[in-house]
Amino acid sequence: MTHKKFMDIERIKESNTSGFNKGDHIVIQCKIDGANAAIRYDSETDTIVAQSRKQLLNLGNNLRGFYEWSQTLDKELVKSILGNKLIAFCEWAVPHSVVYPSNVYNHAYFYDVYNTETEQYLPQNEVKEIVSKLNLTYIPVHYDGEFISWEHCKSFMNDSDIA
Repeated sequence: MTHKKFMDIERIKESNTSGFNKGDHIVIQCKIDGANAAIRYDSETDTIVAQSRKQLLNLGNNLRGFYEWSQTLDKELVKSILGNKLIAFCEWAVPHSVVYPSNVYNHAYFYDVYNTETEQYLPQNEVKEIVSKLNLTYIPVHYDGEFISWEHCKSFMNDSDIA
């Protein structure tokens, strides 16, 4: 099994403000300060595979408990929904720069699903459905609609649904 690295998630800055045009569909999600992680099913080993941003995880390299958490998931459910081709990406909430209430930590907030066969990320409506079917948590959404302006996008920057 090969490791799928995460796409770089950009912050709003001058170099990337030309990426959207008025009327484009956008989703603005809560930014959670934790550790990038992902799960997938591997048919060769009949296991749930956990990964960090840079590598596959195991008991010795567990991303502050994410590996152990992933192994508590219902393998048959993960297998039936993700199959051998989908990778579900999340933010693993662990103490980092931003301090959250203790009930937020050691929880995964899923935000993307990647299809290894088509080599594309799925639309957010499909991601939300997959995460729901897995009985996991979809990252809070601040806005889902047409791109209006960067000023409109920036108006969500201080919103947080994690507290």
